[in-house]
Amino acid sequence: QRRRLLGALREAGAGISEPVVRDELENRAAGRERGSTTRSDVMELCSVPRVGPAAEVAGLGNAGAYDIMTGCDLRTGQGQQQVWRELQERKPRCTVMSPPCGPFSALQELTSGPWSSERRQRLRDAIAILRFCMRVAEHQVKRGAYFLFEHPLTAKSWKLKEVQDVWTMPGVRRVTGHLCMLGKKSAEGGPLEEGDRLA
Repeated sequence: QRRRLLGALREAGAGISEPVVRDELENRAAGRERGSTTRSDVMELCSVPRVGPAAEVAGLGNAGAYDIMTGCDLRTGQGQQQVWRELQERKPRCTVMSPPCGPFSALQELTSGPWSSERRQRLRDAIAILRFCMRVAEHQVKRGAYFLFEHPLTAKSWKLKEVQDVWTMPGVRRVTGHLCMLGKKSAEGGPLEEGDRLA
C-alpha cells in the first residue's frame, strides 16, 4: 500500500517523503487494531500530518490525517466515505480542517478575462471539499465534540451559506489572528501579512 501511494504521489509531483507516508499508514493500521479502545483526540482533514503528531507529543491521541497527500482524495465520494467511517469509528474530540483556499482568494479578482476550464474545475473541487468539511463540522457540534476550521480572513469562502450556517450554530466561535506569529509562512518562506480566521 505504501509503494502504491508513494508512486501515485511522485507521478503527481507531490513533495512528500516516504517516512511521512509510512508513519501515517502505520498510525491508521494501529488505530484499526486497537479499535474502540483507541483514544482519538485529534483528526486532521485537508492536511498532511501536522497537528496530530504534535498532539501525540502532548500525550493526546492522533486519529490520523486525511488528504490527497496521504491517499484520501476528499474530492471524491470514496474519500469522503472513508472519512465518515473513521469519524463514526474513532469519534475524535476535535477535527482540524484546512481545505484549499486558493480558489476563494481575493487575488482571483485581479485576473481579467474569462476563466479557463481548469480554473473553474479547481473552484468546483474546492467548493465540494469545503461543503464536506462543513458537514463534518456540523456533525462534530451535534455530537458535543469540537472542530477547528481555518481560512484566510479575506477569503470568499466565509460568505458561502454552508460556512455561515455552521458559524451561527450554538457554541461556534470565530477568532481572527495572524498565524505568522505561530510560524506560518508564505510559499517563498517569508512572513504573511494577511490575517486568518478560525472557527
